[in-house]
Amino acid sequence: MKHFLVLSLGGTIDAKAYPEGEGDYPSDATPSNSNGGFLVLAELVKKRGNITLSQLRICNKDSKEITEDERDTLLDKIQSATAERIIVTMGTDTMTETAQWLKAHLAAPPCPVIFTGAIWPLANGAEKSDGHQNLESAAFENPDVKNGIYIAMSGLFEEPENIYKDFEQKKFVLVSA
Repeated sequence: MKHFLVLSLGGTIDAKAYPEGEGDYPSDATPSNSNGGFLVLAELVKKRGNITLSQLRICNKDSKEITEDERDTLLDKIQSATAERIIVTMGTDTMTETAQWLKAHLAAPPCPVIFTGAIWPLANGAEKSDGHQNLESAAFENPDVKNGIYIAMSGLFEEPENIYKDFEQKKFVLVSA
């Protein structure tokens, strides 16, 4: 049986619902204690039947408010983990930077570490949140990927230096060559 560890930092994926529309979306996540990302992952792995899941909440913040101490805690928890896959849920605004920071500070990841989140909160419902697809990708895409740091967002599964959040398009895109 495989074990996945979810390290939660907060962000839009677990935020309160807000309307999706043509205009701007709120620039800061409104934290909630919903644990939505973990609950969706628990349902996804339950269907597979061969995975156990545990969670540790490091903080519950908008990604722009994550401190160096919280990044250090994330690093420590990953270094001591015994999971086959670690899924880090967090806000998308600084996801790429945090993943790159971790990659620079983690000499040898113990397993694949996949960052994911949502542009639209899970609280908006499955039809109006990209979070479900992103969580499924983080958990099950590339099952044989080598140990390293990755981002699973907007239908992409990439190393952090190859991807970024395009704020105008409201999605993650590949870095142009």
